[in-house]
Amino acid sequence: SQSLRTRLLPNVGNGANVEAIFKRLDKDNNGKVVESEIPEAQRARIMRLDSNGDGAITLEEAKRFGR
Repeated sequence: SQSLRTRLLPNVGNGANVEAIFKRLDKDNNGKVVESEIPEAQRARIMRLDSNGDGAITLEEAKRFGR
């Protein structure tokens, strides 16, 4: 059974860095990842990282999850 972290961010389980994944998703480099920047197949899973419900994931939110 995969961990929740591995299911939401599959590459983290393969040794990838949370920050590197975040930067790859943050297409406009504004420090936030919004739904339109996430591949459709992964949107629902990744948007669960939005802990404050503002519709964007910050690096801090992603890092909290990656611990």
